[in-house]
Amino acid sequence: MTPTMPWQGKSVLIVDDAPLVRAQLQEVCLAQGLHVVGQAENGLQALERYELLKPNLVLLDILMGEMDGVECYLRLQKKYSNCAVIFVSALPQALMLNHRLPTALPESLFIRKPMTVEHLQQALQVLYPAMATASAPTSSAVAS
Repeated sequence: MTPTMPWQGKSVLIVDDAPLVRAQLQEVCLAQGLHVVGQAENGLQALERYELLKPNLVLLDILMGEMDGVECYLRLQKKYSNCAVIFVSALPQALMLNHRLPTALPESLFIRKPMTVEHLQQALQVLYPAMATASAPTSSAVAS
């Protein structure tokens, strides 16, 4: 890893209902120098694991059973306003969820599956400046 990757070593929680997708996301995260501290298969598990692990970043699927990614995001933001989130979804038009969010999220902060190392790097380049200015992660989201 080069020193131009300021997110290197940051902790990440991966949330997706598909085990194969979680494994792929983990590989991409590791390739970007992120430290995967946990995984969850739905929003409820994600909330529990976030409370326990306090990761710097959450990679969050949108369509899941138990609790979807949008509801999970809203609850994380309510309790941890500085929680950094990147939405990763197979949805063709992730921006259609903005009607469920109190503040619209920019398209540049969404990643479409399958996520590549380059996609994650682009999102981290957008997200990191906000993360670097706070003692804890900041609120953001990512799915295109």
